[in-house]
Amino acid sequence: MIIYTDDITMLAYNEETNIPILIERVTKALPCIDYELIIVDDGSIDNTADVAKKFEDKHPIRVIRHEHNKGKIEALKTGLQVARGRLEAAERAPSRLDGYLCFFQIT
Repeated sequence: MIIYTDDITMLAYNEETNIPILIERVTKALPCIDYELIIVDDGSIDNTADVAKKFEDKHPIRVIRHEHNKGKIEALKTGLQVARGRLEAAERAPSRLDGYLCFFQIT
């Protein structure tokens, strides 16, 4: 069993073209950190979740998909509920220039 030190939750909605870019940026930025990238697809109508799942074998990624769009708060709650690490970071998908990065201590 792998215990991750830190989790990063990415909230995504219709980000099929941007998810590969995000995954590559995160993995390059954190080469020496034990982390898991949790991608919460919040009911996208494109192939966001399918594209993200293609990276699960190469990187520490877990994709969770809401069947219907529930909004940012519910997507964030989903990410926090499945987090296994001590510290959780949450960010919107990369096309959102007004994105945020939040850290939560997991106890």
